[in-house]
Amino acid sequence: HSQLIQLLESDDDRLKYLAGVAITSSGDKRGNEALVKLLKSKDQSVKAYSALALTSEGDKRGIETLVEILPSQDLLFQISAGNALEKIGDKRSEQFSPFNLKDDQGNPIVEIRTLDTQRGFRLSPMFKGEETAHVDVRTNLSFHLGDNISAKCASIASFGIREPEYRAMGLGAIALKKACNQIFEMGHSCTIVSTGRRLVAYRLYCQMGFFDRRPQTRFEKYLDSSDADYHILGILARDYKDSDKDEVLKLREQYCLTNVGPTESLPENQFDERTKVIEKDGKLIGYAIVNTYPYDPTAEIEFFHIDNNLQDKKNASKALLASIHKYALSEGKTRVMFYHSAPYLKNILYSMEYDLDASMRRHEWVGMFRIASLPVFLREISELLTLRIQRSAHAGWQGSFAINGDRLKATIVFDKDGVANVEDSASPKADLIFSADDRIITALASSDGNIWEWYRQNLMTTKPRFNERIRDILESLFPTMPCMSGSWW
Repeated sequence: HSQLIQLLESDDDRLKYLAGVAITSSGDKRGNEALVKLLKSKDQSVKAYSALALTSEGDKRGIETLVEILPSQDLLFQISAGNALEKIGDKRSEQFSPFNLKDDQGNPIVEIRTLDTQRGFRLSPMFKGEETAHVDVRTNLSFHLGDNISAKCASIASFGIREPEYRAMGLGAIALKKACNQIFEMGHSCTIVSTGRRLVAYRLYCQMGFFDRRPQTRFEKYLDSSDADYHILGILARDYKDSDKDEVLKLREQYCLTNVGPTESLPENQFDERTKVIEKDGKLIGYAIVNTYPYDPTAEIEFFHIDNNLQDKKNASKALLASIHKYALSEGKTRVMFYHSAPYLKNILYSMEYDLDASMRRHEWVGMFRIASLPVFLREISELLTLRIQRSAHAGWQGSFAINGDRLKATIVFDKDGVANVEDSASPKADLIFSADDRIITALASSDGNIWEWYRQNLMTTKPRFNERIRDILESLFPTMPCMSGSWW
């Protein structure tokens, strides 16, 4: 940093500019001051890029110089400047929008191209016929919310900027926004995506209304011979037998009914030598599916489930994991990978010498969830809401429940028969009004909420004032449910 500060005294304005940008990006205001001085540089390129750098950093001292010099700059610079002006809130950004800028023949310099693909569509902003960014979308998926009831869902399979020269122009945000609009127009009420919290795209996803739903953990364990000798007293771990099928299918059904996620993540219903089971007192209490591949030293845990009704899930989980380790060693494997494990397994895995793999530590993988329209989403799962209220202590309640977020708003009305109907807005006259930001609303609607913690931390309010009855209604309609493990979203 001290060397960069020294460069600010250079006689070369270009070196001063490069040092100023680096210093500014570190939060040191001396960089801003250096860039302000360069607004008077005789080098028109340095002057232009200093104005752009200041404006991009939210420093308004560069705006007027930037607007003055813009018409003489190349088109890519103008797009970058328009993006910077928009972020800082200057209305003049509109004339430099990618869709308002024209080439010498009067044609738009940026157009959106959408191509149908085998599993969905690919949307790309095109600059002079060249792809600048892309969003690949898989369509017509189903997101299970419980009791075999799902909402129509899309998945963003990939998203990125093609070349470094197209970064920081807002083209990625444009592509993502238009893709989300098209997803909704095609009848999908929600969208999922996998990304990393430390990736640049994560911030864009958050801006578009995506919120964390599933930590996509990647645990690994390196095996040694002693792992084959681990046993839990009273629990028998063994290979699957054909006579186990009915009991394993019941465990599978339990898992499917009580976990949320894309139905493509549902576990397979055919079992073979890859299936490992555990039993206690003659009853199956859990099973796992383990994949091994020739010439690969790693065994992968594809599926893992312990009976929800079992009190001692800790020891049952350890017994099943120990069985997997023994099987992996017998196949000549030296490592076990466990992708997207259930949250309750985290401490158990650490106790059995698992650790997060390098990519998880580096990127913090996460599955994100976006609701395009809360009324449309709730209508798709209205049958589920009806079932839940009728199974609760509030069966027969005839009333209205308004959900009031920033963008996400709707009212659920239960009629005299206890059937849920959904209205488009949050009625101020509803019997119960739940207010929070869209992050909390998304978590609530996707059964990822801890109502009591939200209340304790003042993240939500209710009208009437929050009490045990209101808490029970909310938890009955939107119980906390884990996400399906297995495949990448």
